[in-house]
Amino acid sequence: MQKIAQVISDIFNPLVIASMTFFLLVTANSELNWLLKILAYVITLLFSSLIVFGYVFYLKYLGVVKSTELVQREERIIPLTVALLSYSLGYVLLTMLKMPALLRGLMFCYAANTLIVLVITRRWKISLHTTGIAGPIVALTYQFGLVMVPFYSLIPLVGMSRIVSQRQQMPQVVAGGLLGLVMTALQLHFFLGR
Repeated sequence: MQKIAQVISDIFNPLVIASMTFFLLVTANSELNWLLKILAYVITLLFSSLIVFGYVFYLKYLGVVKSTELVQREERIIPLTVALLSYSLGYVLLTMLKMPALLRGLMFCYAANTLIVLVITRRWKISLHTTGIAGPIVALTYQFGLVMVPFYSLIPLVGMSRIVSQRQQMPQVVAGGLLGLVMTALQLHFFLGR
């Protein structure tokens, strides 16, 4: 059971989910021609995933962190700070290039939610996995509508995988899921005006 939970946890890694979510949003966008879609995806992939992935792997290589999963709460502070900076720069760049509102809005959500998670993580290990699946599902709901409703079941699935793999406890996964859902919904509502 633990092996299955670990596989689910690995598949739904927050940085992988970010890159997949932006890919779906970019490809589904009707405002952009193919060249702008490529540019938008390169920017969102770089700033939502690759920079943070690269930094975490670099820390692992240096021996600063024991695992790329950042199991210890204290190990998460610097990578989350780098993620916050990366998402913020991504948002600024998308805004300067006048990219579609949902792309800018989601990158803004990544920055804002990461700031909240960073503050919480100084005292408590909130689940990055459930935050990282819940927020993107909300954004995809804005793009694709009610077809996304069944995908909300991924939030408890990912949460249970974290509990079964003994990476987190129930309050941590529930708090992460609620943070991702509520904060992303509020921010996108404000950002998109709907």
